[in-house]
Amino acid sequence: MKSSWANVRRNSFELLTRYADTYSAFNDSKFVNELLIPTAIDYANDPKAMMAEAAALMLKLAFLKCT
Repeated sequence: MKSSWANVRRNSFELLTRYADTYSAFNDSKFVNELLIPTAIDYANDPKAMMAEAAALMLKLAFLKCT
């Protein structure tokens, strides 16, 4: 069986990128700087490839949507 987690991560990212740029979480500096980015950096250091992929998508979301 093939894992569906990769699809879940990609679909989640795709859905979040469709949110308006004015979505409150994207403009909440505390959320972005104290939760989203640090969590992504922690995941980037994980030896599991799926966690590194999640980190990349989280950072991509931050760069695309967050101010």
